[in-house]
Amino acid sequence: MANVLPLHFEATFLEGTAVEGVLIADYDNDGRLDIFLTTFGLNDANLLYRNGGSGIFTEIGALAGLGSLPGQAFGAVAADLDNDGWLDVAVAHPIGTPNLLLHDRGEGNFTNIADNGGLGDDNSVFFGVGDYDGNGFEDLYQSNRSGSADLLYRNRGNSNHWLQVNLVGVQSNRSAIGALIRLHAGRLSMTRQINGGNGYGSGIRTASFGLGGATKADSVVVHWPSGRTNRLLDVPADQQIRIFEGRDTFHPIEPTVWEIRLPNSLPVNTRVSLRARVRPAQFEPGARVAQITADLSALGGSNEVFLQADGGEQAYDLEADITTVNTLYTALVRIEIEQTTWLGPYKTVLWHALRLVPAATVVGESKGRIPTDFGLYPNYPNPFNSGTVIPYALSHAQHAELTVYNLAGQQVAKLIDSRHQAGHYTIKWDGLDNNASELASGVYLYRLQAGSQVDTRKLLLVR
Repeated sequence: MANVLPLHFEATFLEGTAVEGVLIADYDNDGRLDIFLTTFGLNDANLLYRNGGSGIFTEIGALAGLGSLPGQAFGAVAADLDNDGWLDVAVAHPIGTPNLLLHDRGEGNFTNIADNGGLGDDNSVFFGVGDYDGNGFEDLYQSNRSGSADLLYRNRGNSNHWLQVNLVGVQSNRSAIGALIRLHAGRLSMTRQINGGNGYGSGIRTASFGLGGATKADSVVVHWPSGRTNRLLDVPADQQIRIFEGRDTFHPIEPTVWEIRLPNSLPVNTRVSLRARVRPAQFEPGARVAQITADLSALGGSNEVFLQADGGEQAYDLEADITTVNTLYTALVRIEIEQTTWLGPYKTVLWHALRLVPAATVVGESKGRIPTDFGLYPNYPNPFNSGTVIPYALSHAQHAELTVYNLAGQQVAKLIDSRHQAGHYTIKWDGLDNNASELASGVYLYRLQAGSQVDTRKLLLVR
């Protein structure tokens, strides 16, 4: 029978205390995992139990700056949001109490900076965390309830360095849940554990380390659930790496990218030609792409369109002609990449969201002389009520976008987003926005862009 370490908590819960969220993390960078608890009682503060070693935990919430902050919390997440080497905490509050963004000033001492950080109060349930835009700084996803829209906060970052570590178990479980990573960089010593979740939510299972001013990790040591250990030295900063159990090397991770993106919108009930290019990231150096497929069913196409390899470019092309569905909504295109690796099949998914918008009517295309210049011309009639015609010209074949904006600079309608042959065109617009709703009377700007060429004009809508 395995030995079990006895645990002793030098504090007691108040009678009736409701614990909602549990975070296990090393907040004071002493190498031991502490416990952060969110509480839902009206008069209960959130709790922080410091791990003193030998199974002894001491509640230090008041000393750490939590005593004067409200409870009534649901989920929480820990992440080093400013990459200074210390874990911060975002706490979600569901009932009229502001969310908390607790900045760790060092050694597990917190200050609430939610107002400065721009964290919204929207009846929240939990936060998710992950580097969604790949800039090295973890972003926050805020899940709300009672009809409030969820929010995604982009972390704009700073000059601090970082390292992100993705683990792949071989003898241990493939997701490496339970693995412990210890990283040393200059004066910083940090510990992260790969967890399956934290109560109400979970984040991406990639360990993110803020290195402050350090430009490398002096050492990265991984303790696997199997008992094995990996040790890496002098790992350069500002990258994401993958470590396989039993290998004392790492594989730099490059993101899968769109080299040619799908459009951001398409007209409904229209025959369109879709063209895109994807460059997949390798799971590991010996990985081979088995196939890449696109699910276009949300647009009205097939649920399995095979992308074709583009020679020796290691990129894959999507080409499909479809008739879009006659429904106004946001559709998701799913690209599934399947690789063959030494551990077996490996799949990743790339998503692209686009809006299906009302189809503008091209009422004329001149078949005469090809124009020598790019041009956007005055609409007629102007002012208009029920409809107006916008003429434009393209001197050579290229992708063109014709968009309408209000005077605040907000896009209200996209009339054209497709490839054109050279020629003169006229398009009729009925004064409806992207949701097929009537726009209010006023002055609007219509803008034509084709490559680097851009022109803008004004029109007046009178209801």
